Amino acid sequence: MNGTGGMSESLERKSGGGERAIRENRTESPVVMWVTTPVGVGLFTAMRLAQAAGVFSCRIRISNGCMRADAKDALDLVSLGAEARTALTVEATGERACEAVDILSDMIAAGFVLPGEDESGTSSSQARGEKGERTPRRAGR
Repeated sequence: MNGTGGMSESLERKSGGGERAIRENRTESPVVMWVTTPVGVGLFTAMRLAQAAGVFSCRIRISNGCMRADAKDALDLVSLGAEARTALTVEATGERACEAVDILSDMIAAGFVLPGEDESGTSSSQARGEKGERTPRRAGR
């Protein structure tokens, strides 16, 4: 071995790409997003965020300054008191952490609308009434 080069090469070979897996499971740096909705994070938007976060097994935290919340807990998110034009920090650790941060930060940037939904929270397939999807009906009809 010449210097430390041979040592690091043998460690890389033994790790079997473990470092890559670690990077995929932890956000490199927290993502900061601005709340764009006029009312901020209310119960409805917090429930939508918590529902989206609940799909992931990783630990997801959203912060407003020094206050931190579990992204899977709607009431915890409401307690952040995030109003319009508030900067929220999204970070995650665990399996699919980067994907979770990407989806939640995109959702915050889009006014708490998931990709493929309109502003009312209805998916495009639901709006078209495609087979197999339940469509909302008014009472009495």
